[in-house]
Amino acid sequence: MPFTRYASAYGRVIGIESDDAGIALPLPYLPFPWDTTRPQGGLDRIYQVRSRPNGAYTLAIDQDPPVDVLGLELLGDRIEGDLHHWLATFTRGFLFVHAGCVGWRGRGLVLPGRSHAGKTTLTRALVEAGATYYSDDYAVIDPTGAIWPFPRRLYVRPITSEPPHRIDPVASQWEIGRTAMRAALVAELRFDRDGGWAVERLSGGQGALSLLDNTVAARERPQDALRLMSNAMEGAIAIKGTRGDAESSARRLLAMVDDFLDHA
Repeated sequence: MPFTRYASAYGRVIGIESDDAGIALPLPYLPFPWDTTRPQGGLDRIYQVRSRPNGAYTLAIDQDPPVDVLGLELLGDRIEGDLHHWLATFTRGFLFVHAGCVGWRGRGLVLPGRSHAGKTTLTRALVEAGATYYSDDYAVIDPTGAIWPFPRRLYVRPITSEPPHRIDPVASQWEIGRTAMRAALVAELRFDRDGGWAVERLSGGQGALSLLDNTVAARERPQDALRLMSNAMEGAIAIKGTRGDAESSARRLLAMVDDFLDHA
């Protein structure tokens, strides 16, 4: 008999079903609990897992044909990657911005940027400096402009020959955000080993455009996206430029937030 866990996330209902209640279903990180009680209404996304011999599984997503996956770790990676991208694209009311995000003194520090901009490394350095972890890849903005947590395992791409790996925030005993917060600082920074720290202050409108440029569903919801990003910038400051090593940059950013909040 199939065994299913459910989650409601940002206006969508997700289910992960297995044919074996004894296996540890790979449940992706979400700021909402997984439960065995089905929420009211229909499912928006269903992942169906079936056991195969020798530690293999098949995975079917909605009505797509099933694919073979070897091992629970790869199965979890595949479900998590698909679910996070799907939520970022098809949420209701909220908008997802490609950004690292941490909390500091009850306010948000948002790091918009595309892949390979170095935001995961900087997010990790900020958390290790004492900030609260919200996400390394998505800042979730609600209609008021408040930022909600989207905790995930960090996907770290070392600059050495070491292969990419994931960091579990729970196993690392990080403080993880649970509630919405307003942004204090939006910092669009790109790692530049030679150039180091070189930033300029942006206007609120420029900060909103920086967020908009990294918003997942901006083309599908342009007017809505611009309004939400403008709301997100209310009461916040923005900078853009390059940074050096993550540790010293994290200290600079936290000091910048401290100075802003102390003089607000």
